[in-house]
Amino acid sequence: MENQTHASKATGHKFGIPRGSSSIIVFGVGGVCLALAQGFRQGGTWSALSPIVILVTIGLVALYVSVSVLGILFMVGSRGIKSRLQPDVVLNIARRKDIEKAFAQIERHGLQRLPFCFYLVAGKQGLSLRAGPSTYAVLTEFTWDQIESIKSALLPGPSRPSRGVILSVSTDKKQVELPFVILGRGFAGTFPLSNREITSTLERLSALSKAYTSGGRRP
Repeated sequence: MENQTHASKATGHKFGIPRGSSSIIVFGVGGVCLALAQGFRQGGTWSALSPIVILVTIGLVALYVSVSVLGILFMVGSRGIKSRLQPDVVLNIARRKDIEKAFAQIERHGLQRLPFCFYLVAGKQGLSLRAGPSTYAVLTEFTWDQIESIKSALLPGPSRPSRGVILSVSTDKKQVELPFVILGRGFAGTFPLSNREITSTLERLSALSKAYTSGGRRP
């Protein structure tokens, strides 16, 4: 299996206040203060500006809660998979249009649509996509021999490209490329991995592939 290299160690995530919370709070409070200052400079009164402050605050709280919930779902799911299956690697993946299109080309285990939260799991038998955060059902799976390559790539996004990986696999009739954006850093661990973290992950997967396809043990 091919990969691209730069070395580093992927970040982890623990229970508690999500990472990056202080930054969200600081920017949120700063934004409210700037809005108030600008409003007062233009002759506004507190009674006129208070609805704006309330709406901004509600928006920030909603954003904080939704992102935190997503981070907790990924965290609970990955820990459950590690505890139940004891794989070598578990990666958090978010559903995107490009992976849905690619997913439609491969054999699926009863699911016609990817869940929003799912996981790329690597172990002795190969790679599998699993649902989460409670069922851990297999969405599809590949043996190590079916994996042609896995490499880093810049994948298009709604606002800007995200660094991710492209997994090339061979099925019975064709070769399919599956693009993934791996999450695990930033606020609540819901932002894509950095270049170094992705490279570290690719090196780990490459080592697993070489070990298991040659009949060896877990590296």
